[in-house]
Parts: sequence; structure tokens; C-alpha cells
Amino acid sequence: MSVNSFISKALRQSLILNIISQSVPSKEDVDSVIELTASKVVDDLKALSMTLYLVEEKEIVFKFVYFSPILWANNASLEQKFEDKKQKLLALRLPLETGLVGEVIATGESNFFCLDEDGPEKMLDLSKNTEFAVTSMLTVALKSDCRIIGAIQVLNKEPASDGSPRAFTRANLMCLEEVGGYTSALLLRMLDSNYKINEEDAARYISNYTDTPLVTDESDLSFDKTLLARVGADIIRTTNVLPYKLTSKNHVAVLMKNPLDITNREAFSLKTSLSIDEVWVASASLMDTLIKRYCH
Repeated sequence: MSVNSFISKALRQSLILNIISQSVPSKEDVDSVIELTASKVVDDLKALSMTLYLVEEKEIVFKFVYFSPILWANNASLEQKFEDKKQKLLALRLPLETGLVGEVIATGESNFFCLDEDGPEKMLDLSKNTEFAVTSMLTVALKSDCRIIGAIQVLNKEPASDGSPRAFTRANLMCLEEVGGYTSALLLRMLDSNYKINEEDAARYISNYTDTPLVTDESDLSFDKTLLARVGADIIRTTNVLPYKLTSKNHVAVLMKNPLDITNREAFSLKTSLSIDEVWVASASLMDTLIKRYCH
């Protein structure tokens, strides 16, 4: 009963490539990060509704609102009702400490709600505003380096394939907190010109949104020194592609800061006659350290 992502994988990767290539982020980049985050959250958590809020001038602003097509099930009039609700919310600005979202933004503490654990009373007002009964909800702060810039909230999990209801779990909450953490860092880089994004946060963001595994410690990998000598230090430095093992005779696994850097991937393969089978994302500082260590 799952719905397709509202951002295709190809478009998601295109947006990521655009964002990370910009030295001076634009408003469009901010919008892209928000849309990418929404797509990631909906896909991973199978949420029927998702809202991303930002704090602007001491007010809570609805920056992104999503309702799953499951909620209207081919009913055109009901679909229009949800679209009207979405547009109304996107135009809304709330005082900073309004409601549960305001509380999460003020404290930085996540909120977990499940009907089976908490009872229906807590969600009566919210259910009136959403047009559907809220049975499960997660709300987390968008925070980085002790700065809170907004919140993400998801409502109700998609039903199982047999139609039976499902609820968010504590593990889902941890996943949402992780997404909120590295998304906040990237948004702060765009909203505050004085903010310097942590390299590890940037690498985690790229890894998650390109579906590429992340390496954070060189001890997690074993480097084939014969392969490194075969490729040569000059090629590794000029392409920023660091091979660490052969996966077959002429195929390799590599580390890159940006797995979507097609130009350097093709240059590496052309110069070495080696095809790249696997890519791992590494932060800029880890790549620099490893290249200095293995490329004399």
C-alpha cells in the first residue's frame, strides 16, 4: 500500500549535486534541502502526513506540508480538501511557543505519541485540524550545535499491505532525530553565512541522500597498497577518487567526497582502465588524511 516517492531518485541526486556544488547557497537550495528532507522522511518512515517547520522572526512557519494520496484514495473532492488544507497551512504563521511543535522547538526535546500508549485525549485537537484521526506521531527539533531552527513532525504510518494499522516506533523516532540533525546543519549553512557546517554532517547528508554507504574511520577499511601503486598518486589526487580494493580483475571499490561527481569518476576509469563498482562517501578531512598517507 506504499506510495511512490514524490521525488524520484534521479531528481533527488540531481538536487544534491546542485546543492553541494554551490559555494554560496541560494533560496532555491534551501527549498531543495527541505523537499529532499521531506522525501527522505516520507520514504523511510512511510508517513501519511509530514510537516517541516522553520523559525522565522520569532514565529513558526510551515515550510513544507505533505499528505499521502492514501488519505483520499482516488476521491477527487477529498483530494481537493487536503490540497486546500495544505495551502492554508503554508500561509500560516504561529507565535513561537504555540502547541506541541512550539514546545519541542523551545526545549529541543523530541515527542513520541502512540494511541495505544497515550490514549486519545492528547490528540483530540490535532485530529480536528488534520481531517483524520491521529493515532501515531513523532515530533523532533531541527537542531545543530545547540541551535534550534525548527521542527519535523510526522503523523500516522501507512497501513500494512493487508490494510492493518501500523504505528511509529521508538526506532523510527531515532531515525527522524538523525535526519533532523544533519538536515539542520545543512540548512544553517544556507540560512546563516557565518555558520560553518561540520564536515561529518555534510558527509552524512550526502551519504543518506545518495543511498551511498559512509565511512567515518579508516580502520573500517583495508587498503590494497599494490592497487594504490598501480593507480598512482597523481591520478588519485587529480580525480579525488581513492581506490582501496579490487572487487574483480578490472573493477574497484573507492572512496569519494561526492559520489555524484561523474566527471572525476569517468576520468579515473579512463586513466586507469578500472571500472568503479562500489563507492563509499568520506568527509573532506578524512579523504585528505588518507590521500596524504597512501599517496606519496
